[in-house]
Amino acid sequence: MRVEPNDSTQNAFRVSSLKAKHIATPNAAAEEAADFAASAQLLEKLEQVESTRAGKVEAAKALVADPNYPGSATLAKVADVIAEGLASEKRQ
Repeated sequence: MRVEPNDSTQNAFRVSSLKAKHIATPNAAAEEAADFAASAQLLEKLEQVESTRAGKVEAAKALVADPNYPGSATLAKVADVIAEGLASEKRQ
């Protein structure tokens, strides 16, 4: 991942005093606190979600353990794709 610093202030804007007064009102503060609480709850739920799906892992392990996987038809198709790729490289 590459991070590009924002050296330009060309697109910067000032917060108007009207906007600042709106945030300072009790209702706006309560709404902002509610938004923060909802965000915190979502973040907590996200942290509880497993990073791997056990069912998918078990299915993959079963496939790896199966001596007939992948089938001969699949292997033949893969071999054809590889052979075609090699042949096209030679032509170039």
